[in-house]
Amino acid sequence: MAGASKAKIVTGPRLSLVIPAFNEEKLLPRLLESVEWAGQQYRYGPEAVEVLLADNASTDRTAEIAAARGCRVVCVEERRIAAARNGGARQAGAPVLAFVDADARVHPETFNAVE
Repeated sequence: MAGASKAKIVTGPRLSLVIPAFNEEKLLPRLLESVEWAGQQYRYGPEAVEVLLADNASTDRTAEIAAARGCRVVCVEERRIAAARNGGARQAGAPVLAFVDADARVHPETFNAVE
């Protein structure tokens, strides 16, 4: 087609979700279940959401649980919430960046609303 522009194809994640966490093994599974459900509802599919756990020097199974659920674990040794958030954000690869605390849950339509 003459004069028609091609749509840009986006590869990789559309949204990076950073979870700063310190010793959250008890509450993290609940959050990750809600993130998985929201990913299933996301119009671009769960593969369009990159989930990063910014492990803030946890001494429990927080990082292990996150990795087993498909999260990318970023180790942040400086024990401050701001350092954990920033450390996770530096590793994010998507054009949209969101944060959620490990003791929260996300609504099933969260990613669609953010989009």
